[in-house]
Formats: sequence, C-alpha cells, structure tokens
Amino acid sequence: MGEVIVEAKNVVKGFGGHVVLDGVTFTIREQERVSLLGENNSGKTTLLKVLLGIIPYDSGRVFLMGEDITKMSHRRRQCIMGKVSMQFQYGALFDSMAVGENIRFPMDEKTNFSGRKKEDILMSLLRQIGMENDRNKFPFELSGGMKKRVAIARALSSYPRLCFFDEPAAGLDPITNVHIIHLIKELVGKSRMTLLVATISALVGTSFSERFLILKEGKIVADGSWADLLKGDDPWVSGFIARGLPK
Repeated sequence: MGEVIVEAKNVVKGFGGHVVLDGVTFTIREQERVSLLGENNSGKTTLLKVLLGIIPYDSGRVFLMGEDITKMSHRRRQCIMGKVSMQFQYGALFDSMAVGENIRFPMDEKTNFSGRKKEDILMSLLRQIGMENDRNKFPFELSGGMKKRVAIARALSSYPRLCFFDEPAAGLDPITNVHIIHLIKELVGKSRMTLLVATISALVGTSFSERFLILKEGKIVADGSWADLLKGDDPWVSGFIARGLPK
C-alpha cells in the first residue's frame, strides 16, 4: 500500500444553513485513480475545492500528503500545492492569456523547469491535444471542447503528484466527450500520478478508475471497486450507476 496522499476525516461544509458535505471520510493512496461519482448538486465540486483549500470547511480535518491543510505555514502550503493541480469544470482559463501562456502558467508557478524544458513540454502538449496551430489564440476564440483540452493540458503541464478533474467531459457532444476521455488517459499514461475524477457519469468514471466513491446528499454512501458497487445492496447506488452506463 502506498503513502496516503489525500485524507478527509468527518468533513462538514455548509452554505447559508444548508449542509453540502455531511461527515465525509475517505483516504486516497499514492497512484490510486479514484472516481467521485454523484448527481448534480451532490457536493462533488465543493469537496474538491475543500480538499484544495480553496474554500474552508466547517469541521473535520483534511490532509494532503500527510499534512493538515489548515496548519501549514504559507511556505509549506506553497510547497505542497506545487505538487497538486486541478482541471476546473468550466475551464477557468485566464482570459488575458493565450493558449500557450495558459498551459505554461503552472510550470512557471510550480516548477524549476528550465525555459527549454517548459517549451518542450508545451509543444508536446499542444501536439497531443491537437492544437499546435492555436498557441496564440485567446479563450474567447475557442470552442467549448478546445477550452476543455487546454484546461486539461494546463492541469498536467507541471507533472503534478496529485491531480483533480472536475467533470472533464461534461457539456460536450458525445464524440468530443470520448475524445476528452482518451486524451486524459493518453496524457496521464503510465505516470505515477494520483487522480481524483469527479463526474456524474459512471461511463466516464469507469474509463479512469479502479475505485469509486459515491456521494449522495453530501455523504459517501459507497466506496469500492466496480464489482463491489455492482453486488452492493443499496438500490439507490445500483440505480445511479446503471443510469450512466450504455445500454
């Protein structure tokens, strides 16, 4: 068993009196590829942002790479976050930066790569996402699928130890959806990267992961392999995963 990379202990988060995360507890070990499955508004995005320290939680504890995110010094937090990346659901590209600048940004902020290495990585990623000729375009000039590809390349450009993906294929047509799934698998490849993929789609989840967390109304209601989920006795879980699979 590898080192524990992510750990949530009884995490609670609410907004305006509404509880979004209700005692969430789980661990993810190094090199695990885990899918966080749940319906819209089940708390998936909130959980990712809590794990990253983007939004504070109300109670419980969160650890990244063995360290409590609320007790890190600023310098230590910078060090830990330099090993973590996230693809946001709606891309969150910098509007004032061209495609190449967006992809290069994490390398500038989080790595000590030489200028030549950054350029080599950038050009390799542009080729892999099929956007070699779009380096100087700005986000407003891109389609939804192109923005998603750039966001994924940006998340992976710094070779993070841990990467979160938030609905990587949502809002795309079926053909682009499949392309995005294959793209992530190709870019991640045989790396030692630990992944947590949040998605409403069981089909997307099974494309990446060997382990699944099911989030319902802010609670983890199932945690296990696909075989574990299929033989489970919770009718809601069975119905949810069946809806997302091809007939």
